Amino acid sequence: MKIIKILMRIQDKIKIRYFLYIINKLLQQKTSLFIIKYKLYKKYGRINLLYMILKYYLIF
Repeated sequence: MKIIKILMRIQDKIKIRYFLYIINKLLQQKTSLFIIKYKLYKKYGRINLLYMILKYYLIF
């Protein structure tokens, strides 16, 4: 479990940057949240998507 947590921490910064980038791009295009979720789901899968959304809301 410790190894997984360390790996997730290393990946966090890269993922969050990409996550925010996608959201900004799609919001500029006035795309619905459903499409944002779908694109992120395809990119990261269910568990990572939920984890990233939680992290995103915890930042702000």
